[in-house]
Amino acid sequence: MNQISFLFFQFFASNGFPCPALTHSSDHYLKTINKDFDKDMEEGIDAKTITTAEAIKTLVKSYRASVNSQVVMQQIAEIHEMGGMVKKGNQASPLIQSIVLTRTSFVNMYRDLGYYWLRLAIYIVLCLCVGTIYHDIGHSYR
Repeated sequence: MNQISFLFFQFFASNGFPCPALTHSSDHYLKTINKDFDKDMEEGIDAKTITTAEAIKTLVKSYRASVNSQVVMQQIAEIHEMGGMVKKGNQASPLIQSIVLTRTSFVNMYRDLGYYWLRLAIYIVLCLCVGTIYHDIGHSYR
């Protein structure tokens, strides 16, 4: 785990959103702040169900009061004073995005044995059951 990942891990955990075991930290962070996953949020501050908006409000308030926020604002001011500016449109190519998302999907499939591998086993058993129906029926129409 690199230093930035560790800082995110600590930040979310200290605000009541610890990353569950065997869960990719990026996926956990996105589920915490993405409104599409409101139904999936089961635990938050004080082990109660909260909405994404409340989670975001808690995280923003905590970040603004943190030392990290002050350091980042100071670094932004220094970059601005040196004549630096933020580049817009700096995005990975569609091929790189596809590779990264495919790799992440495969890692999730590998880790979630209860869903993907069990599902594969059920499909194999189903194929064998259906296959036995047509086994050795001959080549005539009777």
